[in-house]
Amino acid sequence: MASEKAPQPRAPQQKRGHDRVAALMTAAAELFVERGFDAATMTEIAASAGAAIGTL
Repeated sequence: MASEKAPQPRAPQQKRGHDRVAALMTAAAELFVERGFDAATMTEIAASAGAAIGTL
């Protein structure tokens, strides 16, 4: 069986997409520092960034 690489996520094409990704990354980093990586949840990250959980 050949080794296959996982597909890379597409980069956002519009400014609002870039802004959303930046907000999610910032929120995640802040929660990781505050609560720790294992304690932070995807729901908390999305809520902190003001995004829907489906965005993640």
